[in-house]
Amino acid sequence: DLIFNVAIRTIQLDSKLQKGKIGLGSGIVWDSKPDKEYDEVLLKSNFLTKPEPYFEIFETARVEKGNVTFLDEHILRMKQAADYFLFAFDDLKVKKKIFSGLKKLDREKIYRLKIILTKTGSVNIQAEEFIQNNSRVKIILSENRINSRNKFQYFKTSNRKLYDSEFKHYKSKGYFDVIYLNENDDIAEGSITNIFVKKGDVITTPSLQCGILSGIYRKYYIRTHPEIKEKRISLDELITADEIILTNSLRGAVKVNELYISENEYIAFT
Repeated sequence: DLIFNVAIRTIQLDSKLQKGKIGLGSGIVWDSKPDKEYDEVLLKSNFLTKPEPYFEIFETARVEKGNVTFLDEHILRMKQAADYFLFAFDDLKVKKKIFSGLKKLDREKIYRLKIILTKTGSVNIQAEEFIQNNSRVKIILSENRINSRNKFQYFKTSNRKLYDSEFKHYKSKGYFDVIYLNENDDIAEGSITNIFVKKGDVITTPSLQCGILSGIYRKYYIRTHPEIKEKRISLDELITADEIILTNSLRGAVKVNELYISENEYIAFT
């Protein structure tokens, strides 16, 4: 009996010369086509020749009376992202870091807690006092489209340049959030929120396949409102809604007062 091991995608590193090489290959069968086999080899090398830009996984949670709201849900979602992107993850280490940080906070205040996970499993905690803004809630439609085939749409990572830049821009103008459509012109999500649309007695929310994050509070809101339907939502359905509700784990459910189609055109909700 023989056991064979074919070493492919194996990296050899020379620490003295600071150089290395990697072997790549593909399985050849009788009807293999040389060009396609070569393309497969190039595809296999992408992890090295075209690596993803550096990013971190993070969670944003609400701290109230010294406790993290939906703590288990946040840790589970972080673990799922870590498993997908092959990040080192130790839930006990994450919890220890969180609880250590909570001891430094004033129990009488509400905080925005950001939990950050690096590729190697390091955990960082950032906390800042959260003060609820009770001004009118204005949202605006982005002129940009997100791509539902982009894997990063489904995870909470720092690879969110479009969301961060537009949120910063419009927040400075008094907007609460920026709403995105996907490549099919379906309503997707806000830069920091999930979205729910109410028309009559029917409440709908974009399905996950539209390219959205499975929000912690979104799950809670659906669970506590079993009448909600997940579906594709058109721009026309958003514009003609009786009510628009935004959710995230920090702010909970927030009713929208004004939907701006552009900075010069808006729809008011009572």
